[in-house]
Amino acid sequence: FGATLGGPSAVAVVLGIAQFRNLLVKKEGSCFILRFTHVWITAEVSEPFTVEIGAADRMAVMVQPKNPRPGYPFEIQPAIAVLDAGDNIDPAFSGAIAVAVENSVGTVVPLCSFNTPGTLGAPGCMSQAQAINGLSTFAGLRVDTAGVNFRLKFTFGFLTAVSDPFDVVANDPYILNIDQQPVAS
Repeated sequence: FGATLGGPSAVAVVLGIAQFRNLLVKKEGSCFILRFTHVWITAEVSEPFTVEIGAADRMAVMVQPKNPRPGYPFEIQPAIAVLDAGDNIDPAFSGAIAVAVENSVGTVVPLCSFNTPGTLGAPGCMSQAQAINGLSTFAGLRVDTAGVNFRLKFTFGFLTAVSDPFDVVANDPYILNIDQQPVAS
């Protein structure tokens, strides 16, 4: 229940045999059954079977970074999941996931000033975050320069995930008001 069957849902009957190939259940669980029907034949069901989480196959950006301003952390920091081939989060996965930022032509640009925490009002940021139970959340990530079509690229060995493109736009400048003029002495 609640699982989606992937692959062909209908095939031609040839010499009295309907052969399904490449069926896929993309959800971990047990006691799944397949029900086969035809308009002129009594329905048949398969024996119950179990789908287990496989090895880490890919990473996905589960929470996209949002509202970047030059020199300030994203208002919403990214979160990454490590998934198996069936899109299940791999609870056995742990490791440090690295992050870099690329511009629109794929050139890596500075993500943040790692050695100067607090610069421009932003806390120091992390160039990697530890994944625990297949999930990793970053904190303090920022891009220090304005630009368009940036993407965050997350890596762990052969696994990669790339964020949606985003622009880093400077806000309108603030107006400085002098509340009290200096007094000549």
